[in-house]
Amino acid sequence: MSIPVLTLPQQGEILTRPRREGCYDTEGYAGGSAIPARLSIFSNVSAFSPGAGTMGLTKTKYRDHNFENSGGSLWKGSTLHWYGLKIKFRPLGAVMGGAAAVAVWDQIRRIRESTWFTFYFGSMPYISAQTWQVPQGTGFGDAFITHNATTMIGTTHADLDRANHYDITLSGTPTTIGELEPFHMDIEASGVLPTPTLDIYLTPVLVGIFLKGITG
Repeated sequence: MSIPVLTLPQQGEILTRPRREGCYDTEGYAGGSAIPARLSIFSNVSAFSPGAGTMGLTKTKYRDHNFENSGGSLWKGSTLHWYGLKIKFRPLGAVMGGAAAVAVWDQIRRIRESTWFTFYFGSMPYISAQTWQVPQGTGFGDAFITHNATTMIGTTHADLDRANHYDITLSGTPTTIGELEPFHMDIEASGVLPTPTLDIYLTPVLVGIFLKGITG
């Protein structure tokens, strides 16, 4: 009796549904604490990094991240076709008004202009650039300072628009991040940074076509 020969099906992406939000995670710098030399993002979605000091908020799904696992990789059955990067800076949990707001916006400006990011696959660097080069996306424009009752707004890097992002494609071709592929992003400091007066939360967004496995 002969043994039947079975042909293995071609391996590929499982049935998925595209999402518009991309992938995002949030870390932060605690008010009154020195900014750490390195802050790792997409590494732990359960809690904010203790290296940044004690944050006033607890890391919360959908407000601070949209991961189904503990971070460090996309979960099984998901794929991201990655086109661009945004990094949003926000003083969440604080009322921003009056003269105090000017100081915080200026601290954010100094942090953006004095740090750089590196995106890693595993331990290998994939892309690195200065943080100020990365648009923040949508939201309230950052003020630099007030002088003689005139508010001076940040230049082009602070322009906020849904279409704004730092392009990471190669001739228009996106980077594909597969399931269970380890990655993370570090924000590194130069040592000339201010000490924030309020908690400052930063949310990098991997802009692209996010495919999540269909379940249920």
